[in-house]
Parts: sequence; C-alpha cells; structure tokens
Amino acid sequence: MLVIPVAALVCALAGILLSLRRLRRGQETTLDTVVLAGAAALARDLALHVGYSYGRHVATGWLMDAYPRYYLPLAAILPLAALSLLAAIETPRWRAGLLAFLIAGPVIFRIFGAPLG
Repeated sequence: MLVIPVAALVCALAGILLSLRRLRRGQETTLDTVVLAGAAALARDLALHVGYSYGRHVATGWLMDAYPRYYLPLAAILPLAALSLLAAIETPRWRAGLLAFLIAGPVIFRIFGAPLG
C-alpha cells in the first residue's frame, strides 16, 4: 500500500519542478507561486526540524522529536503541487488518469492501507 503515497509524492515533486520551470521562463501562474512558496517553506521547516532533533538526540539520546508535528501542516502543499503537474498535462487521457488517481488514491489507501482507530 505504500505505492499510492509514493506515487502521489512523485507527482507532487514533478509538479514542483514544473512550477519552478514555469517560473524560470516567466510563465508562472498564481498556483506556481503558491506551490513554490509552500515547497520552500516545507523544505526549510523540515531541515530545521531534522537538524534540531538530531542535535538533541546526539546530546541527550532523546528520540521523541522525530514526530513531524511542526511541519506537517505545510504538507498541504503536496496536493497543490500535484495539481500543477495536472495543469501541465495536455493529453486528455493522461490528464483524466492522473486526476482519477489523485482523487481515488487517498480513498483507496484509507480503505485498504491505513488501520482504523
């Protein structure tokens, strides 16, 4: 069941790269700006959190800082990045397939992959 979240993450990363390419060409949209700002914020917070947690672990042996509670709200940028990828796809068949995956993927994962309660 990890195939679904990994595939969604790959779609989001591709969307971030496409947004970056559109920004470099001067063809960015509002979605591209939001995606790139959110990705930068997520990367910065993740790096700060990992650096702080690792330093604390080395100093004290504490492992409980590994929980991503501080930067997890920024993960909402990933679906927007996937929509950036969706906007770049011109073939209707591939576009519909990606849209179906982005909608059905979380539902399928919840039904078959994640434990309830």
